[in-house]
Amino acid sequence: MLEEREKKRLAEEQEKQRLAELEKKKADDKRKKELAKQAADEMRNRQEAAADDQLDKVRREKELKRLQSMAGESGAGDAERSSAPKFDASYAAKIAARIKRNTRFLASDAIPGNPTVEYELELLPDGSVKNIKILRESGYPAFDEAVKRAVYSTAPFERDAATGKIPTSITVRQRLKENE
Repeated sequence: MLEEREKKRLAEEQEKQRLAELEKKKADDKRKKELAKQAADEMRNRQEAAADDQLDKVRREKELKRLQSMAGESGAGDAERSSAPKFDASYAAKIAARIKRNTRFLASDAIPGNPTVEYELELLPDGSVKNIKILRESGYPAFDEAVKRAVYSTAPFERDAATGKIPTSITVRQRLKENE
C-alpha cells in the first residue's frame, strides 16, 4: 500500500511537472507571437514613415517648382545660378543687420574675444529659408544656434532693391560683439 501511494504521488508530481512545462511552453509561444507581432508593427511603422517622408519630399519639390515658376526661375541648377544677377553688398549687410537685431544671446560679456559665425542661407523665391549651412562655427554652439534661430525668425527676406529679386543664396557673417 505504501508502494502504491508512492507510485501515485510520483505520478501526480510527474503530471504536475508535465502541466507546468506545458504552461511554460504556452507562455513562451505567446511571448514569441507577441514579439513577432511587435516586430511586424515596427517594420510597418518604419515603412509608413518612409512613405510619408517620400511623400513630403515630393510635396516640397512640387512647392519649390511652383514658387520658382512664379518667380520666373526654372531652377535648372548651377549654370543658371552663375548667370543670375549679382546682389549688392549693401543687401547682404542689410540682411545681416536684421538678423543681428533678432539674435537673442545673453552670455556675450562672459565670452572672451569676438567669435564670428558664418552661414550660407539658401532662400526660396518668396524669401523664406530653404536651408541654412554653417560655413564657419564661432566655437560657441549656443551662439551659433542663436544666430540660426534669428535667421528663421527674420525670414521671409525682402527683395534686393537693386535687382528686384531675392537671391537664391547669401552668405551671412555675424560677430558676437558689434564694435570689436
